[in-house]
Amino acid sequence: MFMTMGKWAEQNPNAVDFLWSVGLGITFTDAIADCAKAMEQCAKAAYRDLARTLNYAITTEELGKMKEDDARRKGFADLKETFYIEVVNEIVDRIHELLEENPPDFETWHKDVCGKIVALATTDRWDRANGHRLFEIRDKSRKEDKQKYKAVGEAEAFFYGQAQKWLNMTLKNMLTMGLWNDKMAKIKPHMHVPVDSYIIEAAGGEKEGTAKNPIFLRTKEKIQKSSSWSSWNEEDYGKFQQIIREELTEGKKKELEEKFNREIKHPIDWEHYAWLEIANRRRGSD
Repeated sequence: MFMTMGKWAEQNPNAVDFLWSVGLGITFTDAIADCAKAMEQCAKAAYRDLARTLNYAITTEELGKMKEDDARRKGFADLKETFYIEVVNEIVDRIHELLEENPPDFETWHKDVCGKIVALATTDRWDRANGHRLFEIRDKSRKEDKQKYKAVGEAEAFFYGQAQKWLNMTLKNMLTMGLWNDKMAKIKPHMHVPVDSYIIEAAGGEKEGTAKNPIFLRTKEKIQKSSSWSSWNEEDYGKFQQIIREELTEGKKKELEEKFNREIKHPIDWEHYAWLEIANRRRGSD
């Protein structure tokens, strides 16, 4: 006899707390006791999903090699922490707007918040002790870096693709936690799909000759860009979200519901299963 997830959770509260702590940085017990702290943690956990793509002028490895009393180390570490805290606070404050009785238009709100995150990363983020910005693309010889330089100029190295990931994963983490179900239900139809290589692969369609799988979308135009999702600009990102909504037809939703025995109504529903499908495939190929 199989045990339901709810029954398992009731019988294994310590395991639930452990899994929440590993995945979201907060235990289930602490989250339900303090929803404000839980929301903040959603934004902090989302940072981990883009951290490896960030073009910090001094890497974590380089910081670790500096002496503890090195003024350059402290100056850069403080600048980095200030940026991190400011973005987390900005995201949390702006999400409260969405949870109000009369929330703003989601598309306008989303664009504004992503723009603010980029601005926080690229405006007056100078490390005075080291003489450079918080974010810099240093290796100009790399092809991908040349594309990035062409896109934003040498003074900036933080992208819309990174901002969307931080914001979208915060909202997805909140949806996953399930602590704001009534309010999130109003937002869910409008939520964007967090973009990463897994989702781009799923949206790009299944390879010819392979077994049909409804999780893959047959797109009307080429999804793969010359640069990675983390360096996408606002236009690339907007086109991708539009393609997802156009391709996720009622017929496609019905196919997905039959496959997973779950209701698939919105792009964020598709994203959940698409991400897991690609993750499982990649693990299987290791």
